[in-house]
Amino acid sequence: FPSHDSSALLRFNYSDFEGMMDKYKSWEKLGRRLAEINFLEKENREWELMHLNADKRYLHFLEKHGPLAAEIPQYQIASLLAISPEAFNRLIKKMKT
Repeated sequence: FPSHDSSALLRFNYSDFEGMMDKYKSWEKLGRRLAEINFLEKENREWELMHLNADKRYLHFLEKHGPLAAEIPQYQIASLLAISPEAFNRLIKKMKT
């Protein structure tokens, strides 16, 4: 994926990550925090899918991702919102009026 900001990527095998967590307390804390963040994101996504309609999910997506939303293909946004690309196009047209 192209990046608009300076960034660095650290990549390693999960077994190496487990070894670092076993060896260093700070890595264990990092692993636990990443697991917590992933769990909360999953819970929030499930709640949104169950309790918000597509319009509200899209508005929340725009609030969360702002200007980056224009960089993401519409079919991927539709998939994230759990709607068809056609329904997403109708949603966009409705919001523009």
